[in-house]
Amino acid sequence: MAQVAGVSSRHFMRAFRESTGQIPLRVVYSLRPERAKELLLDSRRTAAEVTLDCGFSHAQHFSTAFKKATGVTPSDFRAATR
Repeated sequence: MAQVAGVSSRHFMRAFRESTGQIPLRVVYSLRPERAKELLLDSRRTAAEVTLDCGFSHAQHFSTAFKKATGVTPSDFRAATR
């Protein structure tokens, strides 16, 4: 992100934290479950596809992170939205 903004990593991190109160990685992690919810609504997509599309390399890591963020597992979320 710093490279896209045309500044050093250190400057970007400082400016980002001052602007948002959070580090960039924390913001990215908070966006993943929201994106996963959108993708899980499409029953044609497998859990493995959603896992990879949301930037997780392992289904267990995705499931744990999703449950921590939402309070339910991805499969429970999908079942509740059908």
